[in-house]
Amino acid sequence: MRARLAFIASAVLMASTTACPAEAEQRRGPDRQVELPADAGLVVGHQARQGRAVLVELVPPGETVQRFTRMVTLQSLVGLAHVPQQQVLDRFSAQYRAKCPRGVAAPFGVEGRFDGVRIDCPLHPATGRMETVFARLVDLSPNMAMVQITMTRVPTPEESRWARDYLARVTVR
Repeated sequence: MRARLAFIASAVLMASTTACPAEAEQRRGPDRQVELPADAGLVVGHQARQGRAVLVELVPPGETVQRFTRMVTLQSLVGLAHVPQQQVLDRFSAQYRAKCPRGVAAPFGVEGRFDGVRIDCPLHPATGRMETVFARLVDLSPNMAMVQITMTRVPTPEESRWARDYLARVTVR
């Protein structure tokens, strides 16, 4: 399963780091892969590509990206490595809370620094459901990737710990 998730994540990384064949030829570096922990028991619910931007959404078996209890999202953020990660997280948080006016955001630490954000939305207008989002950025210079975990309920302390730990175990190789 880890190999399957690494393959999916590799598609995100390769799409986001290779602008064109000539650029890839100039770099001649090894392909790096974002590796998502495989212990989540999730399957691909949706994947899309637009130019160099890629989106992969993982959900529990039998659920969809429209109706899920938990979802892991991996998306490439092309050309953003020059922007401070905190600025990207702040903008993501502001945009999410603009869609959920009563949403509350709080930073959390991953790998010994505050590079994650938790957003609690009591009632998301687009879905009519409660949502909690945990998000972390991964540096893929010259790009970034964002990994999000979305839950459709108020997570228990154990579920919150699981989400933070899952995000901390996302690696790049």
